[in-house]
Formats: sequence, structure tokens, C-alpha cells
Amino acid sequence: MHGRSGLTLSRAVQDRLDHLARRLPLVEMRRLSRTFTIDRGPGPRRRARRGQDPGGAGGSHRHALRPSRVPARDRRFLADHPRAQGLSWDTLKEKGWQRLNVPSPFAPFARGGFPTPSGKCEFYSQTLADRGLDPLPTFTPPRESAASDPALARKYPLAMLSPPARNALNSSFANLPVFLDAEKAPSLDIHPSDAASRGIADGDLVRIFNDRGAMVAAARVTDKARPGVVVALSIWWRKLSPDGTNANMLTGQALTDMGRAATFYDVLVEVERA
Repeated sequence: MHGRSGLTLSRAVQDRLDHLARRLPLVEMRRLSRTFTIDRGPGPRRRARRGQDPGGAGGSHRHALRPSRVPARDRRFLADHPRAQGLSWDTLKEKGWQRLNVPSPFAPFARGGFPTPSGKCEFYSQTLADRGLDPLPTFTPPRESAASDPALARKYPLAMLSPPARNALNSSFANLPVFLDAEKAPSLDIHPSDAASRGIADGDLVRIFNDRGAMVAAARVTDKARPGVVVALSIWWRKLSPDGTNANMLTGQALTDMGRAATFYDVLVEVERA
């Protein structure tokens, strides 16, 4: 979605935002991130949770994007930011990407200036120590793994990832014909060795499950998935999924120890033929 010093849009995103730009007062790209914001002026604004159907009861796709907390004076399409000089919406749509107006090579922290108490890149973080966390770089195994929970891993030996499908942005744009035509149906990438041990062939309908729930998808037997890992490209609107389920049936509610973020990719599952 975005590069190191530039901004790129997939064709589906370009088409969608072009449509919205013609209909709504303002389409912004917040801090050049993957978060798109629709400002419709007075009236209700809501954000759909990951996987929630923005077009469900009482909603519409126009409410599905995150309402901005950026001050109104800053909610412009990169117009007066120094790094935006020379950028234009038309050129972005035509090329699909544009490099920001920054030096080349771009190394903003080459001389320090890190947002730390010392202003340096800190290998030992007193801030983390004060929060009761390990102040040194370390590896913390996932909550759901053979290292942290052997009993659970024996029951559910496959780690499941659910990244956005190529033609969608999590649940955003997942109702568009371009997404449905390209993705066809929910799928699960599984390594040949994991498929063989479960009697699963390419194209088989499979059930992915754990103690939280289950979903159904078509197996894609491929070495693109590592042994012990399955990949369910997401995220399908439940009403557009053949069995009314999606990857959110399997993910947990636990939060990370740093930042209190979601743990969508900390999931163990088992897979069987449906």
C-alpha cells in the first residue's frame, strides 16, 4: 500500500477512491498511511471493525472508513505539506504511485532525532523497564505456539495467518465486483506436506477450526505456505462468504503486551476436509 518514501494504490483502491472523490466532499489519506478517511461534514460517522459488514443493518459503505482525529486544518490531500510538493491526485491515479518530496537517499534518523528520552536509538530502554517489560531486544513467542502452550499446539498444530487479499484492504472494498471476480471464493493456502497428512487435495473444501470457531474455504495446496502455517487471505464479508463465516471466527481477543494492539496473527488451528 505504501513504500518507504512513496505512496502506491492498487487498482481496486484507485477505482474506489476515485468513485468516492466524485461523490463526497473530501477524501484524505491520513499521514500517508493505509488508513483512508471520509469526511462527509455533519452527520454520523462510524468505523467498521475488522471484518464487520459496513453495508449491514443501519450502515453503508460510506461509513466504513476510520473517522479522522486530525484537526480540520490538516485534513487536506497533501496540499501544503513540504513533502507533498509536486504531487497530484491525477498523477497518482495515472502512475499508481508517487515519490514524496524528500532527499535521496532518505535517512531521516541518520543523525539521531529518535523519539526517545536520549534522542538516540536505544538498545536498552528505560521506558520499557519502567513499564515492567524487558528493556533489551528479545524474542517473545506467540501466546499460541508450541513454545508457550504445548498442549494447545498438540490440539491445534497449524499457525494461521489472515492477511488482506490482494484486491481488498481488510474488509474495505471486499464487496466490489473487482474483488469478488478476482478472489472467487474464500481460500486457504496450505503446504503440500500438511495437506498430504490430512488427505487434502488442491481445491478441496476444508474446515479450519479451533476452540473459538470455524470457517470453510477452498484449499490451495502450495509451497507458498510454510510447513505448519496456513494462510487464509481475508477478509470476506460474512454475507458474501458461502457459509457465512470468515477468519474472524478463529482470531482471539487478546492484546499485545506493548501498545495493546490486536493479535490477529497469533492463532493456532486445525484443518480437515469439510
